[in-house]
Amino acid sequence: KALEAAATRSKEIAEEAKQAYDDLLTAKDEYDGLENSVEDLAEGTTAWKEAVAELNEKVLELISLYPELVQFLSIAENGVMTIEQAGWDTVINEQQRKAAVASSEAMQDQIAIRDKKKEINGFKKTWVDADIFLDSAGRVVEANEAYD
Repeated sequence: KALEAAATRSKEIAEEAKQAYDDLLTAKDEYDGLENSVEDLAEGTTAWKEAVAELNEKVLELISLYPELVQFLSIAENGVMTIEQAGWDTVINEQQRKAAVASSEAMQDQIAIRDKKKEINGFKKTWVDADIFLDSAGRVVEANEAYD
């Protein structure tokens, strides 16, 4: 039971790590879209200012979610906040590593459960006749020994 509970928890952790990785990639896509919007607009226009405000808000949100990005933050003279690609690469690679490790641990727990079940099934006695059993190694065990 404890092994199954641990396996269930490790599976949940793996799923959470995968979801965190997916969320990070989605956040990166959103950031890229906002950054492109700013670049596509004429600097100083109302639309540009609104796009910069939205991009900067997203950058601050991202830094609150992924504090390691702050070291890759740049603020241009015109006030546009950007995150260097090296920062994204670092954070994405780390989150990918965490997801892979969590997935591997969940798989190892599932294998351990399977192996434990095989071991338990191997120890179960098999009926030969009413008074004699075979143990998992095929050795003859008298009925009174089988129930000790």
